[in-house]
This record gives sequence, C-alpha cells and structure tokens, in this order.
Amino acid sequence: MVEIYAINAQQLARLDKLEDYFHHAPDKGVYDRAVLATRHGEAWCYLYNANIDESALISSGEWQDPR
Repeated sequence: MVEIYAINAQQLARLDKLEDYFHHAPDKGVYDRAVLATRHGEAWCYLYNANIDESALISSGEWQDPR
C-alpha cells in the first residue's frame, strides 16, 4: 500500500529530518530520497540506505508479524 501526499518545501524539510535524510550527504543518513514515477505523477520516496543482504527474509511478507 502506498500513500501520496501533496506537501510544500517546509513540510518536505520536516520529513527529511524525521526520516534522517541529509540532502547534502544522502549516503550518511538512514534513508536516501528519490523521485519515482507514479500514475498520479512524480513523487518523492524515501529509500532505506543500508545494506540488507544479510537481513533475514520475512517469508510471510508481514513485517508486523514476522514468521
């Protein structure tokens, strides 16, 4: 499920802080930010910035109830 919101530059800056995104050094934060094409137009998306190769797979697909 995806939610898309229309926000202004000040709100985006607040989200960047919340998501630990640093526009001047995107590789230093927890998340990077990228523009994605959607059926509603382009949208910013936060992408996890760490290596997940060693992470455990959640076979159920339910991160809240990982079995």
